[in-house]
Amino acid sequence: MTIGGSTAAHELAAIRPFAPAPAITPAERATAVSAAKRMGLNVCGVDMLRSNHGPVIMEVNSSPGLEGIETATGKDIAGMIIDFIAANAKDGKTKTKGKG
Repeated sequence: MTIGGSTAAHELAAIRPFAPAPAITPAERATAVSAAKRMGLNVCGVDMLRSNHGPVIMEVNSSPGLEGIETATGKDIAGMIIDFIAANAKDGKTKTKGKG
């Protein structure tokens, strides 16, 4: 399936567990957190590439697909997000940039 000229990775090949990637660097973590904050998102997916000039952001997903990463890592990412939200939710403390 092609949408907007691109093909989703999960449509090209089966998703299989893989060897863990090298640990995220402090610069990569700071870049991802900064991108999320600039977008006003507490939970999101930040797609980035490693380059000779440091991390490069490809996109920030406010509603990232989790099937591939959950299958590849064997972790319940959705459950982890729910736990994070539940632990940090406070009456009257919701911060959004949108209206509605």
